[in-house]
This record gives sequence, structure tokens and C-alpha cells, in this order.
Amino acid sequence: MDNFSISMRRTLDETRALLLRTGLELLHDRGLFVAVTHIRLADVARAADLTTGAAYRIWERQEDFHLDLAVAAIRHRNEHSLKATVVQIHDALDAGAPLAEVLRIGAIAHRYLVSPTDPFLIALSLRTLSTAVPELADAAQARHAESMEAFEGLYRVVLDRYRRRIRPPMGIEALSHALAALSEGFAMQTMSGIEHPCYELPDLPPGVGSDWSLLALAVEGVVERLTEPIPD
Repeated sequence: MDNFSISMRRTLDETRALLLRTGLELLHDRGLFVAVTHIRLADVARAADLTTGAAYRIWERQEDFHLDLAVAAIRHRNEHSLKATVVQIHDALDAGAPLAEVLRIGAIAHRYLVSPTDPFLIALSLRTLSTAVPELADAAQARHAESMEAFEGLYRVVLDRYRRRIRPPMGIEALSHALAALSEGFAMQTMSGIEHPCYELPDLPPGVGSDWSLLALAVEGVVERLTEPIPD
């Protein structure tokens, strides 16, 4: 391949990446409406300050663009949201908070927005539609695996701090899958307009806040059942 072809290919790849980023911005701004088909390639090109012709050199059909956009939305990782959750949990650990308080804070930090434009809710919605399309199914499984790996590391830190271990014969992946199913299930309810229940709990141990979400209570139950204290 000559230098001109290499340069042209690089330009097309960069244009494709720009259009996908712009399409994601529009999707996250507008939210889902019949999957991603309301995000038109011509609108994306205009928002990216590119011509429609430049966009159609990347995708010949709207359907091809929509497939790649759906894959990109599923693979999107909201780093800000994840870091905010991790920071709050580490702050509680550093303050010597009881395990119950760490679980309560983690659930509050992980509470999902009711807005249909939240990137996590968009990705979650697309994942529920992914089984019929191999490209989407592969993206959904890869994204799930990345999430499990990230949260397993966090859960190991918490368990080590409070000298707890996973009950045999299960492993850390069982805890991660259970907590992911809980959080994603409540997120799906949020997307359906179901308000997340919260409660004021009395007679709690020192250092544990009284405002608990139902997600936090469910997480505490799972942690108590799937883990146990490490014997002295």
C-alpha cells in the first residue's frame, strides 16, 4: 500500500471516529427513541462540521451507521460515574466507617438518574435488545466482562478491609454478578418510571446513616449471604 493510500485510510478512520463520537453525543443528548434510528447520519455530520458526503464515505447506508452507533453506545463507559462511586467508597473506608455504611454509601452513589438520556441507561436498554444482532451481543458481553473485572477489584478491597471472604464454593465473580443484577434490575425499573424506594431506618449502629435505599438493603443482604468473616 503506497503512502497516499495509507494517508487516505487514516483520514477515513479518523472521520469515522469523529462521526461516531458526535453520534454518541447526540444520542446521549436526545436519549433512545426506537433504539438509535432517530440519530440521522446527516445530522451527525452537520454537528461534526463535516459534509454528508464525508459521512457516507464511511457508511453507505443509515442502517450500517446505526449498527456501529449502537455498538459504540453499548461499549461506552461512563468513567466519571464510576470514579465518583469509587471515591466515595474509598473515603468511607479511609474514615473507618462500618461495612454497613460503606454499602449504604456505595448504593447511594450508584443510584441511577431518571433521565432517559443517562448514558448507562441508554447502554443498558441497548443491551436488552442485543441478542438478535451478533455485533450487539458481542459488544454487550464484552462490556459486561469489563464491568465485572473493574468491580471485582473494588469488592476485593472492601472484603479485605473488613476481613471477609466469599463463602465456598463460590468466588468473587458470584458476588459481582449478583450485585450487577441487582443494580441493573433497579435501573430498568427507573427507566420504566418506577421510583426507587428509600427508607429512614431506626436503631442503627454508630457510624451508620439512617437513610437507606432499597438497593442498599438488597446489597447488604447479598453481601451477608455470600460472604463470611475470616476466622482469626
